[in-house]
Amino acid sequence: MRVVRAIPGEIRPGVNNRPELIYQGPADANVIESFDLVVLSIGIAPDPSSRVLGNLFGLNTNEDGFLGYNGEQVSTNSQ
Repeated sequence: MRVVRAIPGEIRPGVNNRPELIYQGPADANVIESFDLVVLSIGIAPDPSSRVLGNLFGLNTNEDGFLGYNGEQVSTNSQ
């Protein structure tokens, strides 16, 4: 599985009817790739209160505002 973070310009049938995705890659160049499956999903964003909650419990937040820092797992012993 590979995740491509991009806004697709077009999805069309390619060779053997496999989905062919055209998207804007690095340096604004169009990239054309063939995949077995393409799943489109909207991005997610943390709730604005995450930073407040993190401060309250002494948890780090990353630059995007999610709990955790540099990929660390966030857990608690509370039930």
